[in-house]
Amino acid sequence: MDVSKSEFSEFVVTVEIKRRPLHFLLSIVFPMVLLVSLTWCVFWMDGETLANRVNITFVGILSVVAYYFVVLGHVPEVSYLTLIDAFVLATFLILAAGVTLIVVVERIGGYKNPEIMARADRVCRWAFPLA
Repeated sequence: MDVSKSEFSEFVVTVEIKRRPLHFLLSIVFPMVLLVSLTWCVFWMDGETLANRVNITFVGILSVVAYYFVVLGHVPEVSYLTLIDAFVLATFLILAAGVTLIVVVERIGGYKNPEIMARADRVCRWAFPLA
């Protein structure tokens, strides 16, 4: 039997899939950026204690974690790191850096010397949004 002349059945299915990046930007990325940005208000707080600054930042972290769990329920589960996962991981790292910086500045004498805290705040007001 000649394979090149044999007959066979064929069933062709075409599936068209479109990405909606604006949907992901508006429903996931923008709210996450807003939540993270709101935690940066601690860099404009003059004379606040370490506890107040850390509390505000931790509320932001908890909000991001809660929002991420909501997002996970609406995206497909895959075994590799997606762009959304990397973005959320970056937001966790930025929030953790904010807490770490607040504690370190306080430990090196920010509560005794307000100029150290003011200088760190001035730098962070620009460094965090640019990062």
